[in-house]
Amino acid sequence: MYHLKTADQGVLRVLCCAASSRMELESALTRERIHVYHLSTVEIVSVESLLWSMLKCFEVRGIHSLVGVSFDGVSDFAWQALMGLDNDVVAVLIHDSDQIVRERLQLFFDCVDFLLRLSSIVEGQEYAPPCHPVFLRVIALGEGPSFPPWGTVE
Repeated sequence: MYHLKTADQGVLRVLCCAASSRMELESALTRERIHVYHLSTVEIVSVESLLWSMLKCFEVRGIHSLVGVSFDGVSDFAWQALMGLDNDVVAVLIHDSDQIVRERLQLFFDCVDFLLRLSSIVEGQEYAPPCHPVFLRVIALGEGPSFPPWGTVE
């Protein structure tokens, strides 16, 4: 849990974890009062679908009324969602990471790049209620030797 709780500004923390450890992981995050978002990669087949998936991940309301999406627009919506939380540490669980890495590696890199840029914005946010710094943590869930069980993640 050290890697997730440490609040070093300017550092996006990314961990890999076995998908089979999801329940144990989510329980640990809940105990630490870390808000959890879920990013499904199953429908990510293009940059546009990545952006729509990010909107769903950050639970943006009214996305069906949006005509188009852009990285800047999705980043703004995600920022609003994060500023609306009381939590100062949040985790994004990227589901089926092994699959997207294997089949659509560039889109996985685009996803991490988006989260890195978002992280640099929200971590540097000045405290002026209702705005506050938020430390974003990313946990890539998947299967295989690169995704160890939660209890063994360092």
